Amino acid sequence: MLPRNAERVLEEMAKQAKLPIEGKAIRFAPGRNDKPLTALWKVWAEGNEVYATSRFTGQSIHISVHESGQVHCRLATKQKQDFAPLTRVGSGPWFHAFEVRFLWSPGALSPIGPRESLKNKLGHLIPTPEGLVLHANLIIGASGTPLYSPLPVELTSQTLWRRHLRDSRIAVLVGRLLPLSEQNQERIRYFREELKVHATMSTIPARTYFELYDMHWSTEGGNVILVVPMGEEAFRSEQEVPSVDQTRSTPRRFYYRSPRSTVLLDLAKRKQGRSRRNGRRCSTD
Repeated sequence: MLPRNAERVLEEMAKQAKLPIEGKAIRFAPGRNDKPLTALWKVWAEGNEVYATSRFTGQSIHISVHESGQVHCRLATKQKQDFAPLTRVGSGPWFHAFEVRFLWSPGALSPIGPRESLKNKLGHLIPTPEGLVLHANLIIGASGTPLYSPLPVELTSQTLWRRHLRDSRIAVLVGRLLPLSEQNQERIRYFREELKVHATMSTIPARTYFELYDMHWSTEGGNVILVVPMGEEAFRSEQEVPSVDQTRSTPRRFYYRSPRSTVLLDLAKRKQGRSRRNGRRCSTD
């Protein structure tokens, strides 16, 4: 169940923005004080398939939900990753495709040029008060499900977008504002304070933006994408990079876990100018 203040925020936002969007694509992001907290996301449908993408200065993430029930993800030009297939929600006609959580935190930088990136398109900012997190869930209704069918109890909230697919199924994007959980707070702390992901530049420009994707998928937990905007700590100039001699005796160590194993990795210094985590997004102007 949503907090009462979150319900009021979503209801007022829906009235002002004339949501849900019916049929055509929706472009959205969490916002505060009329400014986006992350890069914009776009969700749309073609035929029997639904797509979601977020692009920013040459970097991108692309998710596709196929008629077969398969869900795929691709980061920029990297090879596609097979996500968990559609999973049934409760006992009704609904199937869950994926969830995007926008984990903004104090000190995170703001996206560069979001209005310019829209050109003549319409974008929607979902008001996200401090202490709340926007969760965007894409669900698919089985063939024959009425367009205005009640949402599953587990995901009852504000409908942001919906569309009939060609095979009589329906696709619905649901927006929920939930309190920042301890688990999500720990992921933010891990990326911003412990892992210390950063990009190295010859000179740091006046405006920069950097966000990470942390992706999890399983048949039990579904597909979850965490969007983590970073702060100034994510950037450093080449002058700040220690020499090879300075770092040779102090390798960085961390645990890599997969469903079947846990491995301790020692990282030597990488080539300058590259991010230290796949799935990163870095942009400057």
